[in-house]
Amino acid sequence: MASSSGADRRLRLEAPLLGFAVIAFAITTAPALDGIPGPERAVFEAVNGLAGWLETPVDVVMTLGLVVAVPIVAAAAFALRHPRAGTAIGVAGMAAYLIAKLGKDVVARGRPLAVLGDAEVVARGAAQSGLGFPSGHAAVSMAIVCAAIPFLSGRWRWALLAVPLLVAFGRVYVGAHLPLDVVGGAAIGLASATTYHLVISRPSLRGADVEEPRATPEPALGER
Repeated sequence: MASSSGADRRLRLEAPLLGFAVIAFAITTAPALDGIPGPERAVFEAVNGLAGWLETPVDVVMTLGLVVAVPIVAAAAFALRHPRAGTAIGVAGMAAYLIAKLGKDVVARGRPLAVLGDAEVVARGAAQSGLGFPSGHAAVSMAIVCAAIPFLSGRWRWALLAVPLLVAFGRVYVGAHLPLDVVGGAAIGLASATTYHLVISRPSLRGADVEEPRATPEPALGER
């Protein structure tokens, strides 16, 4: 059984993060329901209008936000003999994807081409159809990373947060989403991962170095 100090650590770290995620989603949903605020349009135009040579590296990074990335990354964790990490990634990632799909139906905001028009959007890659808010790519990539971080050791693990940030940037850059779409999606991913760790998983987001001692401790990812 987890110690009371371990429970306290989770309450001090994951609980505030979950609250932050819920608030972030709420404050992005409200303006998304009401159209496109001026500042959001300005940010979209600035990012979407960046140099075209960024398209290839951006496309590579965005694959980490596809729903298929969830079972692939989870399977990799299992293959490395870290089943708890694989389970966390799988559950949080799929939950984020499904919640994002539900959010799209509730908010029903179109993608940039639909709400701004061809003249104002630089569309890169395959044409994006369907609804925009929240971004499933942002939700999935954030959930995968935040689910994995507690099982990693070393300060470098926090650098992985660059992945969902780059995915979010990429979705705006290619013209697939508006800025609030990716912020809302990232909030869903963060909420999914922190909820999993609060309710089910034992490690704290401080990382494997503060995990509760066990009879046969599972090594942190990367220590084999």
